[in-house]
Amino acid sequence: MPGKGPKTFPIIEKVTLKKFGYATSKGLVARRKALAKAIQEYGALTVWHKLDVMVKVRKRTQPEAREVFQADRDWVHTQLGS
Repeated sequence: MPGKGPKTFPIIEKVTLKKFGYATSKGLVARRKALAKAIQEYGALTVWHKLDVMVKVRKRTQPEAREVFQADRDWVHTQLGS
């Protein structure tokens, strides 16, 4: 049946931000530098999608991390036009 079964986010597997030094526990400047490197390699839209998935996955389980991902996702959105 269409629509049944586990929901998966394939973008999680394709893009890893950790290899650029991204972590929610790091400060704002360090996260933005890591995101800038990821944007150079993957493009802003792909990084935005990755962060958007992280926001959705952590909606109820990790609200503090979700807020960081959401703020960074919004920052990446400002970089889309550049």
